[in-house]
Amino acid sequence: MRLAALLPIVALFRMGSYGASAILFVAAMLTDCIDGWLARRFNRRTSLGIYLDPVVDKIVVIALLYELARAGLLSTLVAHLFLAREFLHNAIRAAAAQQGTLIGANRMGKTKAALQTALITVGLAMPGCVRADHSIYAAYSAGAWTVLALSWVFFGVFARRNRKALSG
Repeated sequence: MRLAALLPIVALFRMGSYGASAILFVAAMLTDCIDGWLARRFNRRTSLGIYLDPVVDKIVVIALLYELARAGLLSTLVAHLFLAREFLHNAIRAAAAQQGTLIGANRMGKTKAALQTALITVGLAMPGCVRADHSIYAAYSAGAWTVLALSWVFFGVFARRNRKALSG
């Protein structure tokens, strides 16, 4: 559902329906929470789901970060650095998988996802709430850089914890 919602989210945003795009994005991301809870609750986790779920999240998040950059709401460099971090993160997970180790989600990853979701939600809704207040845009940009920095710190911890996958 998250992947299917991407095109309507972008379309609504580009048509100027900022609130609707933000609401649809939040609803799509809530399906991630519900899906994960159901999988754990009914013990329906699969190896494919462990890898496919975060990949879909990353596609949606990165696409929307680039959409916000296209709209001039955040730096393209921020989107590039988020993308680089996700590629490196996936490389470690893939290396571990080749060694027979599945690396699932952890609290840092969930925190990063929540922060990215908040960042994107605000970015999608912001043009409809503020017109030309540059201080709000500056604060949003500072928030984006902060979330980016924190995500790289989390990546560093993740890489250190999973360094065995890197040496194998």
